[in-house]
Amino acid sequence: MIQIVEVVLDIETTGLSIKEGHRIIEVGCIELIDRKKTGRTFHRYINPQRLVDPEARAVHGIKDDFLRDKPLFGEIANELRDFIGDAYIIAHNGLGFDIPFLNHEFGTSGISLLPINKVIDTLVLARKLYPGSPASLDALCKKFGVNLSDRIVHGALVDALLLTNVYTTIKAPTQGEIFIANESKATYHHEVTMDRFESKRSVYLSIDEASMHENMLQKLSNPLWKKLKEK
Repeated sequence: MIQIVEVVLDIETTGLSIKEGHRIIEVGCIELIDRKKTGRTFHRYINPQRLVDPEARAVHGIKDDFLRDKPLFGEIANELRDFIGDAYIIAHNGLGFDIPFLNHEFGTSGISLLPINKVIDTLVLARKLYPGSPASLDALCKKFGVNLSDRIVHGALVDALLLTNVYTTIKAPTQGEIFIANESKATYHHEVTMDRFESKRSVYLSIDEASMHENMLQKLSNPLWKKLKEK
């Protein structure tokens, strides 16, 4: 049986903009296999070699003095990249924030980047599933009854754990997905991500295109849809 490996991750930074030279100061990761926690985690604080913006400090509470003796990102980069491996990556606003920051740091360190096509962004997922509802991590925790009482400020590992609880609630595995997972990881990834994001577009064929399509259908023997229609 093929096991589906996912890594739920979160980061804290000195500020919001890579272009302004902001850096990662904390990384937290939790490994899942078939959407169950394995007990393996990765958690590091990082010396960003710059000051933390007051606005960012107000969110995560991490002070400059605390970070001074922590390793540089380059010193933990290989360990972090090895922990993630080729797992699917679960991150809230991952495509807009976490992954760009991580790939910037990995690129600077000369390490292979995280593939975008293996990222499941729970912010995008929540907005598609619950249009018009608040989609922040806090809002989703409240929606699904995930306990927030121990979280005074944001923290990478704390938020990764909260996101794990939210994600496994949103995407509790179904028998169909388990069957899909047994067939192929690629098919599984399509199932858990793309089915939520397909655009509903109308497609119109020209007369010539319709004729070509009909001619092609006549050449098929025992097409699958005829068998399904007969059931």
